[in-house]
Amino acid sequence: AVVLVDNRMRTGAAVVAAAAVQAALAAAWWRSTQGPSDYPLLLAQTATLAAATAAACVAAHAHDKNRLARRGLFPGALAALAAAQLAAGLCEMHASFFGPDTAAEPICGPHASARSNFLTASTVVSAGAFLLHATIQPRAVFQRPDAGAAPPPEPCDGDPTEQDGATPLARHADLPAAQLADTPEPAASWAGRVTFSWINFLMRRGARQQLDAGDLYALHRTELPVASWERFQRCRRPGRTLVVTLALTFAPEFLLQAAYSVMASLLSFAGPFFLQRIIRAIEQADGSDANLRTAYLDAFGLLLFTLGQTLAESQKLWVGRIISIRLKGLLVAELSAKTLRRRGKGTWEDDKDAGRDGEGDADGGSGEPAAEAAVD
Repeated sequence: AVVLVDNRMRTGAAVVAAAAVQAALAAAWWRSTQGPSDYPLLLAQTATLAAATAAACVAAHAHDKNRLARRGLFPGALAALAAAQLAAGLCEMHASFFGPDTAAEPICGPHASARSNFLTASTVVSAGAFLLHATIQPRAVFQRPDAGAAPPPEPCDGDPTEQDGATPLARHADLPAAQLADTPEPAASWAGRVTFSWINFLMRRGARQQLDAGDLYALHRTELPVASWERFQRCRRPGRTLVVTLALTFAPEFLLQAAYSVMASLLSFAGPFFLQRIIRAIEQADGSDANLRTAYLDAFGLLLFTLGQTLAESQKLWVGRIISIRLKGLLVAELSAKTLRRRGKGTWEDDKDAGRDGEGDADGGSGEPAAEAAVD
């Protein structure tokens, strides 16, 4: 049974709807505004452009005959535009509701102004559009969860440690990789990669029953030893040491892990920073809405940055594990290549025969060469 996993059309339609709603809100806000601010007009223009671009991309993807093999749905600039709209909305809300002179302004509701309601609604829609962009798969993935299902374990009467296949993984270790399900990691969205949600299906299945070798995912071609060995050969130069060659081979992975390490280290200071601000707000509490909103904002910042630190730490460890697996596969491939090159020059039996002939010559062998040397 082949299972197709592709959420691009459904999520793309939701992105178009979110962009259209945001454009309508921004247009209504711009028509009703009386101030000199150009933010509503700029938001209406960018939201209209995003809605038109998203609609065109979804229509082109729907009419593409080879859309399952097509990579991506929206251009990267569209996701960047959604992130910029969200950042602009959050900055505008911070300046409008969390300043010393605007702390008493209601954020939303019947007692809030039209500008406050429009700003809050557009920011919420921007956050929804950004999250939708984060959940779009880059391509479709075909899974075969039933093709590689391993047979149930056979009952054993004797000692299970003395019989072949004492564990399910050992019993089916020779299962062909072609019968395993394709790993959904390369086709997962960037939010799925960060949160590791692409492995949820395997976790749910493992919670219901014991996992077998046929339940596991096949390795992606980039994780195979041959792929790492080919990268190693491209970085190999005469006179270059092994350490330098390995560092150049895995330079992208090392840089990515270093970036995650720096991010996690910086975010580790967010906890004491926000805790200090919360304690200061509690000590200086005078019953005003300014201190209350500041405390809530600091609590939300503490939650957000702590979550970011956890995700950065997990990604750092994950990238390190990937480097370890690829490095081991590369070394195994290199040792195999060296062994094959040696076997190509001569068999081990030829080497042994040559060694025995050398020993016989040293001991005298037939005696004629040694006798001639003694006469000379």
